[in-house]
Amino acid sequence: MREIRRDEPSQNFNRNCPQSITLFEGGPDISTKITIVDYDHQFYYVLLKEELEPGRTYNFSLDFESYLDTDGTGFFRSSYIDEEGREIPVALTQFEANGARRAFPCFDEPSFKATFECHIAREESMSALSNMPLVETSPVEGQEGWLWDHFRATPSMSTYLVAFVVSDFASNVTETAEGLPYTAWCRNQEIKHSNYALDMGPEVLTFYAEYLRVPYLMPKMDIAAVVGFEGAMENWGMIIYEEDFMLFDPEVQTEADKQQVTKVISHETSHQWFGDLVTMGWWSHLWLNEGFAKYMEYLGANHVHPEWNMLDQFVVDVVQYALEVDSDETHSHPVIQNVSSTEDISTIIDDITYKKGGSLNRMMNHILTEQTFVEGINSYLMEYQYNNAYQDYLFEHLTIAGHEDGNLPQDMTMKQVMDSWTLQAGYPVVTVNRSEDGTSAIVSQKRFLFSNESTDEETWWVPLTYTSQDNPDFHHTQTMIWMTDEEREITIGSLPQKDQWVVFNIQETGFYRVNYDDNNWDLLLQQLETDPEAIHHLNRAQILDDYAHLSRAGYLSYSSAMDFFAYLRKEREYLPWASALNHLDYMELMLSDTAPNEPFKKFLLDLIVPLYEEFGFEVKDNMDQQEQFKQMLAIAWACDLGHENCIENARRLFNDWMESPDEVNSFISPNIRATVYCSAIAEGTVNEWNFAWNQYLRSSSQSEKHRILEALGCSRDAEVLLKFLISLAKNISEDLDEYASLLIGLSKQKVSENIAWRENNYDVILHWLQEHNYAPSLRNI
Repeated sequence: MREIRRDEPSQNFNRNCPQSITLFEGGPDISTKITIVDYDHQFYYVLLKEELEPGRTYNFSLDFESYLDTDGTGFFRSSYIDEEGREIPVALTQFEANGARRAFPCFDEPSFKATFECHIAREESMSALSNMPLVETSPVEGQEGWLWDHFRATPSMSTYLVAFVVSDFASNVTETAEGLPYTAWCRNQEIKHSNYALDMGPEVLTFYAEYLRVPYLMPKMDIAAVVGFEGAMENWGMIIYEEDFMLFDPEVQTEADKQQVTKVISHETSHQWFGDLVTMGWWSHLWLNEGFAKYMEYLGANHVHPEWNMLDQFVVDVVQYALEVDSDETHSHPVIQNVSSTEDISTIIDDITYKKGGSLNRMMNHILTEQTFVEGINSYLMEYQYNNAYQDYLFEHLTIAGHEDGNLPQDMTMKQVMDSWTLQAGYPVVTVNRSEDGTSAIVSQKRFLFSNESTDEETWWVPLTYTSQDNPDFHHTQTMIWMTDEEREITIGSLPQKDQWVVFNIQETGFYRVNYDDNNWDLLLQQLETDPEAIHHLNRAQILDDYAHLSRAGYLSYSSAMDFFAYLRKEREYLPWASALNHLDYMELMLSDTAPNEPFKKFLLDLIVPLYEEFGFEVKDNMDQQEQFKQMLAIAWACDLGHENCIENARRLFNDWMESPDEVNSFISPNIRATVYCSAIAEGTVNEWNFAWNQYLRSSSQSEKHRILEALGCSRDAEVLLKFLISLAKNISEDLDEYASLLIGLSKQKVSENIAWRENNYDVILHWLQEHNYAPSLRNI
């Protein structure tokens, strides 16, 4: 499923109403016409002349009329502008969650699986695609220039996975290692940019089949890139993507864009097993689809590009992000939610389902070990293939595998453990209070919330892992001690002396935060300041993230949090930087328009400038991905903070582009293009803005158009921004991604809204800055 959140559009079922119905078994009509139509609850009621007899087969047929809307659901219309400026129509489907009923009458719920045989009429100049291969094409009688495409019947599948596309798209074809055709489709002017998808897509498909030990069971794979499509959709055997999520142009797109394409293709490909082959029984169990796909996308990307260290990136991208969302009562909810209406479905398409669900899969992997986890997943997929499942079915197979391998105690079940994580909202902060001599600790659990107002009602089965300074082992991630949901605290012994630190939650494999007593925090800070590499880089990222959020919630002091951030001057790895900057960005936003704002920027520059000077402004071809990401962070932050050298370089490159408008690829690397555009427009005049707007109108690349739109919002000129909004109203298409880019750009005008946070913390930060010579005397502020 596409990883976006939006409200389900209103559905005008009067336009999709059956005109006549016949119910028969080779004999006379035994039905009446429809006499009751329940639009609100989306059911049609058919009154029969006589009672149906059990054990007999009845054929049900009706004439059904529907229209192609433009709202992005059901069977709908889209379009794109070709190289000659013509608007070219495209018809395609988006049936998840309940859009199939808008295209044909059906039992439109995931548990009502059926086989589908699609016949599509099209003009000769177009082509049609569906889940299965084309069987034959024949003329449409009495309609010259039109053809019928007849597709092979599908396996048993859910309605929301049926799909078709009618377009004039060009195609690019290859094969999987097993010899199955794998074809990319998109507008002709972009077809050359499908090569990367055709290189990595079949490889990921083969990898999943081997990893899961369950073959891909469809006879082909089509992937289609459509301008304006929202996200991506895992239709079985025919995945549809927004262009930016499938196509890759190295002259326009960044290394981060390449990684995003890899992840999205890996995500949707994994759905061919998790969701398509085995489907959740009802939408309340959506995490069985999306939580697995989120986890598997990183496994697939890691297989294709092991040099990217995707399984490490998962911690900052997914686990830490999910922890933050799940800390806020307004966004937190159980992974399993009650879904009783079509309106409820859209509420579970969110970060809890995707990212917390993915994090829980990673946690189960480390609880059981990789081999046992995969064994249980294989058994689960094999038993429920072509069928539906619920989370208890998954937990049963994982329990059996865990017991057989000896990696789960015989008196424990995965249901017992995981119900505490999926049936209630939130997660715990695990507090480690060591004894006076340090050799033992009382370990307690309490729900973590930003409000710090949690009750004592929630408890979890917590898989504890830990290591220590005297004998560090950051690679043993299987559970060492369990804290059950009946234990609010336990005592752990065999720890080192009080002058040696301990670290809990090795590689952040458990979905919880960790707090320590003051002495242990001091020991960890001393280690980071002297030799940070003595602690695993994922745990360095965890320490920074946990300390920052514990400070935000009032458990710890922001003054001490600043000490932890200051160690970054010694940090060489990308992920601790990425983790820290996520929170420093939040702090900068909260401190805007307050007394500490300027000295805080000086502090940030003191951290960033050495990193910026290490890499410089020139993007080198021989840097690995993590180095490229660090450089992108350093340049973006240095320019955003007003570093003179960074701004000068950005304006110089932008001016070179203005002098040669067709040569942007010669002047500005895609990796730094967003920063260059934004900085030059923010520091420039209306001339820079007008030039960028014209380039937006000229560009055929969706990635470049979105990047320019974001940058246009960086202007600090209110009159220019007003012109921006007026121009958009006249020129922008109905592409929702373009509106998203606009909002992202305008959001760069940072204005703090969280007054409560500022009142609670900004004075603490101001004192810390003053004590460390970043701020003048408080009397002068």
